[in-house]
Amino acid sequence: MSFVMKFKWIMLLSVTLLSGFAPQAFSQNSALQELKNYLTNPRQVGSGPLTYLGFKVYEAQYYVTDDLGHSGFALRLNYARKIVNTDLISATIKQMTRLGASDADINQWKIELEKIFPDVDQGHYLMAIYNSNGATTFLHNGRMVGKVIDPHFAKMFFSIWFDPKTNAPELRSKLLGDLCSPSIISASCLK
Repeated sequence: MSFVMKFKWIMLLSVTLLSGFAPQAFSQNSALQELKNYLTNPRQVGSGPLTYLGFKVYEAQYYVTDDLGHSGFALRLNYARKIVNTDLISATIKQMTRLGASDADINQWKIELEKIFPDVDQGHYLMAIYNSNGATTFLHNGRMVGKVIDPHFAKMFFSIWFDPKTNAPELRSKLLGDLCSPSIISASCLK
């Protein structure tokens, strides 16, 4: 192989690595491996970005064990920027309230989320894993940071992304693909 040809291959490889192709593939495989500690035979369904005022906030990935999420599912948020935990909590509470959570529930859940949600930075991820026992387990960069054992919390929390009334319908569509919302969101198929 000539020097010029070697140089082109090195440049192509460098561009591919710098573009995020290889780390994204690694991220998907590592996410599936990590999920196997919590869910049986998880598979990725969809993914998509959340942007705010034109800036990417995170890339979301949705994983299921069965099409309706009866046996469990997970949502992984790969952050593209720094966000302090108070802003994460505030945004979460705002969306849960908008989707119909009661003041009493919000007050209780806010206390729990203050113990769970960390500050995140670019390259960090949070993963929320729902199990059929009604628990939502939270991981930050692979480390368990908390658990909320409340099926109603799970419904309201995951509704932020999967309820038809979400503020991010394009992201919802990309996450769900051809599937319905998880069964904890709605007993009927809502696309």
